[in-house]
Amino acid sequence: MSSLADSPRQVTVPLGSIGARSEDRVRELWTRTDATHDDQCLRADLPAHGPSLYSLAPARQG
Repeated sequence: MSSLADSPRQVTVPLGSIGARSEDRVRELWTRTDATHDDQCLRADLPAHGPSLYSLAPARQG
């Protein structure tokens, strides 16, 4: 995801639109942190003119 806005923005993306399921793990690759989601949508805070890169993985077992 990326933002062309002049100020920080929150972006909401339905998980299904990126091929993710509610139980999938979403990780922000540059900050190396897990992104939280509400089992339906991912909400990302993007900096002004800035990108964010995510990976999807099955939920961790046990």
